[in-house]
Amino acid sequence: MEIPLGGPYTTASITSYSLPNGPPGTPQTSARGYGIVNGSDGNLYVMDRLNGLLDQVNPATGVTTNQFVTPQQLAMGSSDYALPYSLSSSPGGSTIYMSSPGDGNSINDTSFLDSFSVASERTATSLSRRRSITPSAISV
Repeated sequence: MEIPLGGPYTTASITSYSLPNGPPGTPQTSARGYGIVNGSDGNLYVMDRLNGLLDQVNPATGVTTNQFVTPQQLAMGSSDYALPYSLSSSPGGSTIYMSSPGDGNSINDTSFLDSFSVASERTATSLSRRRSITPSAISV
């Protein structure tokens, strides 16, 4: 890519929007957006790391229209953080994936992989299968 020294240049406006705090049953801290994907329904989905949820955002207005709490955050409630870390989507945005490597400080495995079907689900589904495959069971 090359940017010409003499222009012509086009200016664009950038608008920022604030995400809401988490709902009851989460830590209810200030949102920490940690990834964004386009959904097949035309909405944007922003992962809120500190509240363990997905914010559904209308891209025309910037308004959060729904908040979908991860199964792990539901289990932890407001006393702890699920800390989703990565966000991606399937081609076309029909399925959104969230994952976390875990907190690294726990004896219990807190890592997870969740999916959210944009068209049919109103909650995230845990895909985690912790401790179901041992290293000796993997063959290459």
